Amino acid sequence: MQGFEDTGVLLFCTDDWRITNVVATSDLEYGIFPSHSGPGRVDHSSASGANDTGIYVGQSHDVTVDHNLATGNVSGFEIENSSGVRLFGNDATGSPAISCAPFPPGPASPWWPRTPTRSTTTP
Repeated sequence: MQGFEDTGVLLFCTDDWRITNVVATSDLEYGIFPSHSGPGRVDHSSASGANDTGIYVGQSHDVTVDHNLATGNVSGFEIENSSGVRLFGNDATGSPAISCAPFPPGPASPWWPRTPTRSTTTP
């Protein structure tokens, strides 16, 4: 997935999905972007050179993001307005590692674990 005018891989309103072994490079906005989606996984993939975020999970639930590489993006990984997200075993280089924006407070909006585990960042 290289040089798309917006997003390299976009999933929208998808359940029971998996993005694996994908290489997204030089996409204008996002490298990999599951949005408004149910259970799924992004693994063993890489995103580089995005003008926004390499791997971005938005308005989704029960997503695992593991063993990925984000390099040279404005932001490496971003999780926004999502619940039940597991983020581990990822590496980010040359960009801020992780940006998180939770659901607004309330009982109907459970929040994923706030501390990513075993992910690394290198400036």
